[in-house]
Amino acid sequence: MKARRLNNRCEIIDIKKVKNSEGKYEDVETVVNTIYCEVLKSNLKEFMTSTDSRSGITMDSRRVTLNLIVRYQQRIEIESDMKIGFKGHIYKIVKMEPNHQDQDYTMIGCELYE
Repeated sequence: MKARRLNNRCEIIDIKKVKNSEGKYEDVETVVNTIYCEVLKSNLKEFMTSTDSRSGITMDSRRVTLNLIVRYQQRIEIESDMKIGFKGHIYKIVKMEPNHQDQDYTMIGCELYE
């Protein structure tokens, strides 16, 4: 893996409890960190499994998933309950696979958050 491939920016979004004007706490999505990432291209096998075998039409499940590679060490530790902001869309983190042995990169699987 080469660092020059980390050429996209994404935002790490966390939910914080903030006191409103009435004194009640409410959940607010807050950008806690902006990081560089690489967007992984899906391979042919993943593309074929997300295609309807009868009609050959691509299912929506392929369009709403996003696979990212980010650096292992960040200012804020990325957790599975956080969200990712990428190109105007918000994705929820579905799976994370850190490389504890080499401690260089972490793979993050996301789905579109609605």
